[in-house]
Amino acid sequence: MTGTTTSKLTPYQQSQIADLRSRYPLEDCVVEVGGRLWKLTIAPDLEPMIASVTTNEELDRFPYGMALWPSAIGLAEYIAEQRELVTGRQILELGCGAGLSGIVAASAGGDVTQTDYLSDILTLATNNGISNGIQTRIETLDWTQGFTGEPFDLVIGADVLYERPLHHHLFTLFPKLIKPGGEIWISDPQRPASQDFFDRCDSAGWKTSVEYREVMWQGKITEIVIYVLTR
Repeated sequence: MTGTTTSKLTPYQQSQIADLRSRYPLEDCVVEVGGRLWKLTIAPDLEPMIASVTTNEELDRFPYGMALWPSAIGLAEYIAEQRELVTGRQILELGCGAGLSGIVAASAGGDVTQTDYLSDILTLATNNGISNGIQTRIETLDWTQGFTGEPFDLVIGADVLYERPLHHHLFTLFPKLIKPGGEIWISDPQRPASQDFFDRCDSAGWKTSVEYREVMWQGKITEIVIYVLTR
């Protein structure tokens, strides 16, 4: 099971996060969700990191998830408000990034597996979970390689539709990821490409409901949409 723990970073994990801090401009921050303050290590500004990218390969593997995106805050808030739908459920987080949404889900009693395809992101999410007394499963998942594991009760993801070429892979994954009667919660900052994706889901028989909310982060208000998909 995952959830609240008193564990601290192991010496190996401490060395991993120290290595991240040496390679990326990371800072510690605090964000309030569900009446609790969450301590997170993030990259507050990606622009200097992007400016240092020199090859397409580096750009393809750029760790966008090291930032804390408004969509992640919005999804975490939604999860905190839907605690009764989270407690006791097996939950998969797609593209976990800094890990806030999955950490909040675990604190609400969910059995959470957080995934990403970049090892540095998984290290960051692990650090952020343990920093808040929360431990989740951490696994590598590359959407382009498919999914052969056991399905989940609930799948969550924040701002995972920013790259249109990945839409096909996610569309193919979705039915494999959830059990019959399961749900998928996706938070998005109303990217134009995202609406095309959800239109495709509607055409394929997914039932979609939406909720709009405003998120304040770094002095800006961003309107977020929470999509709830069921079959």
